[in-house]
Amino acid sequence: MANSEQRERMESTLRVYLKSDQLSLPRNEQIEQLRKKKRKQGWFLIINIIAILFFSYSFLYGITQLSNTILYILFAVFAINMVLIIYQRKQLGELIDYLVNKSAAS
Repeated sequence: MANSEQRERMESTLRVYLKSDQLSLPRNEQIEQLRKKKRKQGWFLIINIIAILFFSYSFLYGITQLSNTILYILFAVFAINMVLIIYQRKQLGELIDYLVNKSAAS
């Protein structure tokens, strides 16, 4: 029962990450599409880290003219964004593993 629920969850998550025309692709191409999305999310994560470092540096050395409240809001937004990106990368990794295992079982 749990296995079928997990399979159903993976299939529905797969439909979220792949477009309808990509769902008809062979599994190895679906895996490649998911790997591209995971790499793209990695770049987004790096950009967010750079933004946080930039704002931190400018805040600590008094370079910025932004108020503390605005900076705290920016930090919160970038931190939440990073958490969501990490969660998406985790989901993509699980989907890739699921498709690889599914391909091996076939």
